[in-house]
Amino acid sequence: MRIMKKIYEGKAKIVYELDDTAEECLIEYKNSLTAFDGTKKDSIAGKGSLNARISAKIFEFLSNNGVDTHFVKLENLGEDRFAHVCKKVTILPLEVVCRNIAAGSFSRRYGVQEGTPLKNPVIEFFLKNDALHDPLITEQGAVSLGLATPTEIEYLKTQALLINELLRYFFDRLGLILVDFKLEFGRTSDGRILLADEITPDTVRIWDKKTLEIVDKDRFRRDLGNVLGAYEDLWNRIQDNPLIVGEHPSLKFHVFFSVRMHPTVPDSSGMILKRALEWMGFGAVSHVVSGRLMRITFTNAMLNHELVTRLTDVAQNMLTNPAIEEYLMSFEVESGTSLPLIKESIKRD
Repeated sequence: MRIMKKIYEGKAKIVYELDDTAEECLIEYKNSLTAFDGTKKDSIAGKGSLNARISAKIFEFLSNNGVDTHFVKLENLGEDRFAHVCKKVTILPLEVVCRNIAAGSFSRRYGVQEGTPLKNPVIEFFLKNDALHDPLITEQGAVSLGLATPTEIEYLKTQALLINELLRYFFDRLGLILVDFKLEFGRTSDGRILLADEITPDTVRIWDKKTLEIVDKDRFRRDLGNVLGAYEDLWNRIQDNPLIVGEHPSLKFHVFFSVRMHPTVPDSSGMILKRALEWMGFGAVSHVVSGRLMRITFTNAMLNHELVTRLTDVAQNMLTNPAIEEYLMSFEVESGTSLPLIKESIKRD
């Protein structure tokens, strides 16, 4: 492998072309630390190396559990420099944030005490735009701007929730609480959506289960000191639990198929119901479409591009008659299938 020219440099990583493949690239992690849209900056020797190794182990764990990721392998460049060989993707202009416990901007935005467990994991989308300071964007806004299709939004949400289950299990085994985290996804040249970017203390918020000590970049944001020590602590926990990368926590999710007649096809059941509603005084009813709802439950499986493709084939060839019917596929994740969510309030000093 020979590193070619630099093709991108961001706040935390540098991306290089490789001479032996057009489908992969090399991503090197920098020692830089930034916060608050880059207005707060620093650099710590060894931080990039730690992040590269931490993210590699987490990506390996997720890949072993069926998550489609851009990660291929960890590359040792020498002199304490580590990088990722990754599949080339075009990053989607959306950051996907999943929250289990109120903290950071969520607490400030909604006036919720930091440490308050959320009844269910919350998924938020943010527009990737440094000039606009990565603003919060609604799902409808993302679709209306052409950033993703409705189906892709559903897919990203479901992926984030399933990854949340896996990461909560991963960090729980390390004696840590997963508070929240940020994900980025990329699209390959053939249209596959893969988990991309990184999963490191720069992008996750994690607290020690016993002491609630912060083990992430909040130590830099809040001037708590010992930033590198926190990153080293996480890496040491991972090294002390090497088998966790190959573990398979229990996951459960549901796939729903809503099947209905094409609006142009005569629907006798719908017509009967329409007449009944008119007889009952609902004069504004113009059309009624009948249908059916089916649910398929998957246990110990992961929703990925291959599974969606196979489910689409099932819907088109088994569950519907394409000549007269149409369908909508949606997903639901059972939260807390790998371990229970925290039920009591977490008090932090």
